Amino acid sequence: MLGHSTFAPNGTKFYPSKEPNKRQKPFKTMNCTSRYTTFALRKAKTMSILFKMSDRRSIKRALLIFSGGTFLSRITGLIRDITAAAFFTSSENDIWVVAFRIPNLLRGILAEGTTNMAVVPVLTDALKESKEKAIRVSNSIFTTFFIILSVVTILGVIFTPQIVNLIVSDFDKVPGKLQTTINLTRIMFPYILLIGLTAFCMGSLNSIGHFFASSIHPVFLNVSLIIFAYTSYLFHPRVSAIAWAVIVGGIFQLLIHIPYLRKYDFMPHFTTNFEKKELLKTWKLFAPSLLSISVVPITVMMNTYFASIVGPGTISHFFWSDRLVQFPIGIFAVALGTAILPVLSRCADDHEKLKSNYSYAFKICVLFLLPATAGLMAISLPLVKVGFQHGNFNWADTVSTSSSLFVLMLTLLPSGIIRITVPLYYSMKDSLRPAIFSLIGLTINIIICFTTVHKIGIIGISFAVSAASCLNASLLLIYFSKKYSKLRPIDFSFLGKMIFISVMTFIGAYIVVYLRDWSIRGEFMLDAIYLVCAVGLGFTFFAVSTLLLKVRQDIQKP
Repeated sequence: MLGHSTFAPNGTKFYPSKEPNKRQKPFKTMNCTSRYTTFALRKAKTMSILFKMSDRRSIKRALLIFSGGTFLSRITGLIRDITAAAFFTSSENDIWVVAFRIPNLLRGILAEGTTNMAVVPVLTDALKESKEKAIRVSNSIFTTFFIILSVVTILGVIFTPQIVNLIVSDFDKVPGKLQTTINLTRIMFPYILLIGLTAFCMGSLNSIGHFFASSIHPVFLNVSLIIFAYTSYLFHPRVSAIAWAVIVGGIFQLLIHIPYLRKYDFMPHFTTNFEKKELLKTWKLFAPSLLSISVVPITVMMNTYFASIVGPGTISHFFWSDRLVQFPIGIFAVALGTAILPVLSRCADDHEKLKSNYSYAFKICVLFLLPATAGLMAISLPLVKVGFQHGNFNWADTVSTSSSLFVLMLTLLPSGIIRITVPLYYSMKDSLRPAIFSLIGLTINIIICFTTVHKIGIIGISFAVSAASCLNASLLLIYFSKKYSKLRPIDFSFLGKMIFISVMTFIGAYIVVYLRDWSIRGEFMLDAIYLVCAVGLGFTFFAVSTLLLKVRQDIQKP
């Protein structure tokens, strides 16, 4: 696990001795004060790893750690969604999806993405001066953030009915459905405060090179939701169990970060002695990123509204298809974006190094997400049937969800590009341009939804999301090349190879899918075997093509 950078008051870095089996004594050789001595001895080994490894090794190491934790959280999230689909009816699932989406919307705006983008560059700069300075900055940001989130939470609880009515249509036509949604939303609103503080802890740990807790914390929410779903018969109405599960899960999400913050002596505290310069710098990053990051959850909110127009169950169908798309995005794109932000922040003044590191991340993104798009499109129907068609989830639900998933898979690569390109702008202290491009994408999304939802239903919503993502990613790449530095993250040779590999992946997976009649009911094991074989053959085609075309050598090129 990565350690973090620490400096003596005079700016001297601590390193362990290179001689085997001997500990360096920093208080004898580095002229540091006693308050830093214990800390330096305890962290010397991990600090050395961070500073001595190359940027590419640092990215790979952080990616491996974050991807591993994210994979576990996505697996438990998938189990959570399958459990909810089986235990609750489509109408009940619509209620909890909408109720959770509202605090989740504000979480996305005020918490995870925005906080990480604003906190990491500021704390990274503060750490370059001294750890004591970084702690003061951390306390200032923490106190300010706590106040903002508390106010938002209180206002959200008060105005819940108005907020719910903004994002749903026709819920009042079903007796009790609207009021139940309002009640559940009120219960879950404090989750914003919990996940906001969790996000701040994530940003603090990421700035010092620790990524494990950041990647693993969603597991606690998912496990809580699964346990409460199984005990939902104890609640009335049953779906209210989900609301209390979110609060319990949020508490544990926050608590998991505390041992690591204490371990690195980076635990935030309330303060009245604010570092005004750094707070202003944080706000300059936070305000535009607030607009940029908020576009995604606002888009989700608008899509929820359009889905509610299509008919009962459509909200849940779109939600589950989106969750399946987010699985590979979370494992690769989010992990890669999180891992690359500190690296890009450290080399922002060296454009050649910046482009080299970005190109490396871009190639990894394309290597995984383009073939994944092709493979998952091929198995979209069997994936939904095997994963979700249990209990109250029927064949009609499977067809609707899989059709949405097929089109929504087109967002996979552009979403990955966005995740790794936005940090590129933040490393240059430019958070306004990503916000503008996100707004353009949101506008396109709304226009396409408005013109297609009454004609092709849920497929129109999925297509709108895909088109908006592609436009956003294109604008980010084009503008950065013109404004800051010419970007050419991949050449045509590498792109051609990846297109060929993706086609082969699709063919390998679809061969098996084509051989099976997926409308047959009651043959879960046989369906699962066919699905595993489809995944296996698709992956085999991917692996063989990658080896034959020597893609690894292309990735290592500067």
